[in-house]
Amino acid sequence: MFQPEASTTEILESRVITPTPPNQTTEGSALTPAEAAPTPRVVAVLGASSLVGYFLIPALQQAGWQVIGWSRAGAGSDLPQVIPYWICLAPLWVFPDYFVIAQRHGARRVVALSSTSIESKQHSCHVSDQRVVEQLQQGEHALRQWAEARGLEWIVLRPTLIYGAGRDRNVSEIDRLIRRFGFFVLLGRGQGLRQPVHAADVALACQRALESTAFSGRIYNVTGGERLTYRSMVEQIFRARGRKPRIYSIPLWWIVWVLRLLHFFPAYRHWHLGMVQRMESDLVFDGTPISRDLSVHPRPFDLQSFDLPDG
Repeated sequence: MFQPEASTTEILESRVITPTPPNQTTEGSALTPAEAAPTPRVVAVLGASSLVGYFLIPALQQAGWQVIGWSRAGAGSDLPQVIPYWICLAPLWVFPDYFVIAQRHGARRVVALSSTSIESKQHSCHVSDQRVVEQLQQGEHALRQWAEARGLEWIVLRPTLIYGAGRDRNVSEIDRLIRRFGFFVLLGRGQGLRQPVHAADVALACQRALESTAFSGRIYNVTGGERLTYRSMVEQIFRARGRKPRIYSIPLWWIVWVLRLLHFFPAYRHWHLGMVQRMESDLVFDGTPISRDLSVHPRPFDLQSFDLPDG
């Protein structure tokens, strides 16, 4: 079965990762930089239980950071009074809901994940794609306005197609379809180029953006270390499972018919023609700036068994 490409932004509930011993409440006005000095290595992570958070949290802890994982219900009242650093792994458009809290806790530097979908889906004719682009644009604009109005440092990261640990909605979903049906269906030849990026490399980009204070007010693409066709990506998933690739191409009118049938099943109602048509489109972006500024050099698409779901 063909697999539409999922958005790199999805809502994942976070949780408190490390305890916060100081018994101080969140009441009070925003802290000024002078009141917060010297800056403690405390970072709040929104969306800490997400795929990127799975790799980022241990890396930050190993580097000596105290990590505050934020849930939808908050992180409790027993928080450090000063939380100078903030990372948003949750959908960017929910971050503005936390601006007041971040300011109250003396935020100084903010790193947020957006998505290259802000460009790749910009000319899509489907309403769901248009909505994603609109939300990402509004989220980036709101972050920039808020941070610059208050003299905060900020960096936005736009990853491409994220995979890893068998928890993504891109490579892992293709793998599930392959295991279920034993074959995979492409629209046309599947020659659109991709740059899949491992979640661990996105996590590294977040950490480097957090710690590289010489750079601020930047938007970086976070791309995989290899450009390959959609078909080649699917072939590698077969091989990672020890299977011979069985890929079939079908014409557009068949896809339209199949989509109509799938709409009778709730799990597939979000699939639409625009998703499938992107199989033939090149979705590649320039990752040179983040390699140059933050020394982030993502790995090529060398898929391993641990990158796929169990089973």
